[in-house]
Amino acid sequence: MKKQILLLAGSALILASCGSNNNNQANEQAKIDSITKANAALQDQMNKAKNDSTINAMAKIKADSIELANKAAAKPEASAKHHEHKAKEPVAAPTPAPPPPPVKTAQDNKFDSRQPGNQSKPTLTPEQQKAQEDKFNRRGGK
Repeated sequence: MKKQILLLAGSALILASCGSNNNNQANEQAKIDSITKANAALQDQMNKAKNDSTINAMAKIKADSIELANKAAAKPEASAKHHEHKAKEPVAAPTPAPPPPPVKTAQDNKFDSRQPGNQSKPTLTPEQQKAQEDKFNRRGGK
């Protein structure tokens, strides 16, 4: 009897402790949502600042190139006269020596000995052909 009362009291205690957890889950979810929103807002600010700095840098480069183009267009005669005496004829580079002819290997010689119409088989002399036919016939060839 004592065991049954003890078991009943323990189960009641376990059930009572699980029931009050619902309120904490809602609070935890609200905290997670607010942290997520704060991180998203911070990321948006960082991306906006990065994009703005990139756009400003590109605009500065474009403005500088336009300014240089305007300066070059305004003084074409003066710069041509100033650099006129410095112009030199280009010096011709010496031509390199021709490469040595390739050395023929045994494989090259074998390739050169083949007949133009029969490139897959080497050329046989009549004696070699006769020897091959005899060998074929001895083995029972047809």
